[in-house]
Amino acid sequence: MVQFNVAHDSERSPELASRGAQPRSRQTDLGEYILQLADERPYHIIAPALHYTRHDVARIFEKKLGRNETEPSDQAMIARGVLRQKFLDADIGITAQTSWSRILARSLWSRTKATRG
Repeated sequence: MVQFNVAHDSERSPELASRGAQPRSRQTDLGEYILQLADERPYHIIAPALHYTRHDVARIFEKKLGRNETEPSDQAMIARGVLRQKFLDADIGITAQTSWSRILARSLWSRTKATRG
Protein backbone atom coordinates (compact mmCIF):
# COMPACT_ATOMS: atom_id res chain seq x y z
CA MET A 1 0.00 0.00 0.00
CA VAL A 2 1.34 3.41 -0.96
CA GLN A 3 -0.13 6.64 0.34
CA PHE A 4 -1.72 8.26 -2.71
CA ASN A 5 0.17 11.57 -2.43
CA VAL A 6 3.53 9.82 -2.23
CA ALA A 7 2.83 7.92 -5.43
CA HIS A 8 1.49 11.02 -7.18
CA ASP A 9 3.93 13.63 -5.86
CA SER A 10 6.99 11.51 -6.53
CA GLU A 11 5.81 10.98 -10.12
CA ARG A 12 6.26 7.25 -9.64
CA SER A 13 2.65 6.25 -10.30
CA PRO A 14 3.35 4.68 -13.73
CA GLU A 15 6.24 2.60 -12.40
CA LEU A 16 4.27 1.60 -9.32
CA ALA A 17 1.34 0.61 -11.54
CA SER A 18 3.60 -1.60 -13.65
CA ARG A 19 4.57 -3.39 -10.43
CA GLY A 20 0.97 -3.77 -9.27
CA ALA A 21 1.11 -1.16 -6.48
CA GLN A 22 -1.11 1.60 -7.87
CA PRO A 23 -4.46 -0.20 -7.54
CA ARG A 24 -3.75 -0.59 -3.85
CA SER A 25 -2.75 3.03 -3.27
CA ARG A 26 -5.05 4.73 -0.79
CA GLN A 27 -5.25 8.21 0.58
CA THR A 28 -5.43 8.34 4.36
CA ASP A 29 -7.02 11.79 4.76
CA LEU A 30 -10.84 11.49 4.60
CA GLY A 31 -11.30 14.41 2.20
CA GLU A 32 -8.52 13.16 -0.06
CA TYR A 33 -9.92 9.61 0.11
CA ILE A 34 -13.34 10.87 -1.04
CA LEU A 35 -11.65 12.62 -3.96
CA GLN A 36 -9.64 9.52 -4.78
CA LEU A 37 -12.85 7.49 -4.94
CA ALA A 38 -14.40 10.17 -7.17
CA ASP A 39 -11.23 10.24 -9.32
CA GLU A 40 -10.81 14.00 -8.81
CA ARG A 41 -8.02 16.31 -7.73
CA PRO A 42 -8.28 18.39 -4.52
CA TYR A 43 -10.51 21.45 -4.52
CA HIS A 44 -8.44 23.22 -1.88
CA ILE A 45 -5.16 22.39 -0.15
CA ILE A 46 -6.64 22.53 3.38
CA ALA A 47 -10.20 21.38 2.65
CA PRO A 48 -9.88 19.18 -0.46
CA ALA A 49 -13.50 17.98 -0.58
CA LEU A 50 -15.17 21.17 0.68
CA HIS A 51 -17.29 21.40 -2.46
CA TYR A 52 -19.05 18.09 -1.73
CA THR A 53 -22.23 17.83 0.29
CA ARG A 54 -22.89 14.81 2.48
CA HIS A 55 -25.32 13.63 -0.21
CA ASP A 56 -22.56 13.85 -2.84
CA VAL A 57 -20.33 11.77 -0.58
CA ALA A 58 -23.17 9.26 -0.08
CA ARG A 59 -23.47 8.86 -3.88
CA ILE A 60 -19.71 8.35 -4.23
CA PHE A 61 -19.65 5.81 -1.40
CA GLU A 62 -22.63 3.97 -2.87
CA LYS A 63 -21.04 3.78 -6.31
CA LYS A 64 -17.53 2.84 -5.15
CA LEU A 65 -18.08 1.06 -1.82
CA GLY A 66 -21.67 -0.17 -2.02
CA ARG A 67 -22.68 1.87 1.04
CA ASN A 68 -25.16 4.77 1.14
CA GLU A 69 -25.09 6.78 4.35
CA THR A 70 -25.82 10.49 4.53
CA GLU A 71 -24.63 11.20 8.08
CA PRO A 72 -21.02 12.45 8.07
CA SER A 73 -20.12 10.44 11.19
CA ASP A 74 -21.40 7.26 9.50
CA GLN A 75 -19.48 8.13 6.33
CA ALA A 76 -16.29 8.58 8.35
CA MET A 77 -16.80 5.17 9.98
CA ILE A 78 -17.38 3.54 6.59
CA ALA A 79 -14.14 5.01 5.24
CA ARG A 80 -12.31 4.05 8.42
CA GLY A 81 -13.50 0.45 8.15
CA VAL A 82 -12.61 0.12 4.47
CA LEU A 83 -9.17 1.69 4.90
CA ARG A 84 -8.41 -0.28 8.06
CA GLN A 85 -9.00 -3.55 6.23
CA LYS A 86 -6.81 -2.43 3.33
CA PHE A 87 -4.02 -1.53 5.76
CA LEU A 88 -4.30 -4.91 7.47
CA ASP A 89 -4.22 -6.72 4.12
CA ALA A 90 -1.23 -4.76 2.75
CA ASP A 91 2.17 -6.40 2.45
CA ILE A 92 4.01 -3.09 2.73
CA GLY A 93 3.18 0.56 3.35
CA ILE A 94 4.87 3.74 2.20
CA THR A 95 3.92 7.15 3.53
CA ALA A 96 5.44 10.59 3.98
CA GLN A 97 4.51 14.00 5.26
CA THR A 98 2.81 15.72 2.32
CA SER A 99 5.18 18.68 2.17
CA TRP A 100 8.16 16.33 2.07
CA SER A 101 6.68 13.48 0.07
CA ARG A 102 8.28 14.42 -3.25
CA ILE A 103 11.77 14.79 -1.75
CA LEU A 104 11.58 11.70 0.46
CA ALA A 105 9.96 9.48 -2.14
CA ARG A 106 12.52 10.41 -4.79
CA SER A 107 15.36 9.89 -2.36
CA LEU A 108 14.03 6.51 -1.24
CA TRP A 109 13.32 5.46 -4.81
CA SER A 110 16.80 6.48 -5.99
CA ARG A 111 18.45 4.51 -3.18
CA THR A 112 16.29 1.47 -3.86
CA LYS A 113 17.06 1.53 -7.58
CA ALA A 114 20.80 1.99 -6.86
CA THR A 115 20.93 -1.06 -4.61
CA ARG A 116 19.06 -3.19 -7.15
CA GLY A 117 21.41 -2.26 -9.95
